[in-house]
Amino acid sequence: MKGFYLYSRLIETKLHPPRSPVNLVRRGRLIDLLESSLGQDGMSILISAPAGYGKTSLVVDWLAKAKASCAWLTLDKSDNDITRFLQYVYTAIQRATEIDEATALAFIEAPVHPPEEDLAAAVVNDLSTAKSKTVLVLDDYHKITNRGVHGLVSHLLQYSPAGVVVALLTREDPPFPLVRLRTQDQLLEIRAGELRFNAQETKEFIESVGPVRLGPNESAALAAKTEGWAAGLKLAALSLEHLSDHDSHDLMATF
Repeated sequence: MKGFYLYSRLIETKLHPPRSPVNLVRRGRLIDLLESSLGQDGMSILISAPAGYGKTSLVVDWLAKAKASCAWLTLDKSDNDITRFLQYVYTAIQRATEIDEATALAFIEAPVHPPEEDLAAAVVNDLSTAKSKTVLVLDDYHKITNRGVHGLVSHLLQYSPAGVVVALLTREDPPFPLVRLRTQDQLLEIRAGELRFNAQETKEFIESVGPVRLGPNESAALAAKTEGWAAGLKLAALSLEHLSDHDSHDLMATF
């Protein structure tokens, strides 16, 4: 890749997706939605929900069997430096697929940085040379506050290269306009409402953790009481794990 410069102090673990939980329940209805995005050029993904809704686990499970390469980046506050952010993005992309150019990296290494619009255009042009379908995952995007990074990502979503699907995983919506993407059907949005576990998924989750078996009414009741919140179901599963059937039913009634 011409002009590529690898920053020597990147943190390796930020470039790898987390391991799937041992008791992962496959969210087939959501994975089908995500998989459909790969067949539409210019599509981007926004998964926005508070903590504990299983955003990362869902995407890790999807990409384990998806018909695309995975370029993963878990963000933190240090990535508000646009140079560092781009070096991570290009390293993640390089590991997932081959691209011909890294013009944007050459720009930011120059003594004088180009206008933000030129830098954003260079990123789009570079990624448009991807040799295989790739999903660029930007996890914990809510930790980004830098206006320049937001502008670059917004431009990347607006002019998304055919070979790269950008997926933002965040606890709050990014502070840039999404209306155009929505009106042009170029944005797949998954929010807390879709991430909530239904009664059947609740039953599978609880039974994957311990010996407790739930009837249809109990599954529906627990899903309602936790509002399908994955973290709440995990707490319920841990509470039920070592109880007798009688005690489990009593706990279910008062959870």
